[in-house]
Amino acid sequence: MTAQLVLGGLSAIVALIASICWIKAAGAKVLSKYPDTLGSGFDGVMNVKNEKGEVLDLVGTYEKQSYWNSKAALLSGVAGLLAVLGWSMTPFLQILASMELPVRILGRGDNDLPL
Repeated sequence: MTAQLVLGGLSAIVALIASICWIKAAGAKVLSKYPDTLGSGFDGVMNVKNEKGEVLDLVGTYEKQSYWNSKAALLSGVAGLLAVLGWSMTPFLQILASMELPVRILGRGDNDLPL
């Protein structure tokens, strides 16, 4: 039961961190160095206006959102694995504990003792 609680707690913590990463991704923006240029300009700069009227660097904003989204997705996967391990850990340990596995004592060739 203790392993299940620990894994469940770790899963919740990692899921919380993942949700913080997604919140950061949702609010990510990179202000343009060239606020007078909208659309595509020189040197591959692509600027757009957001709902507040700020001029954003589209590629920079995309990169920042991509960074936080990838972190959040990875952490969500880890949280899911921890939750599944925590959920399946108790039945697995119960099955393992109920099995009588032979133990060979070193130095004695034919002595098989159950655990």
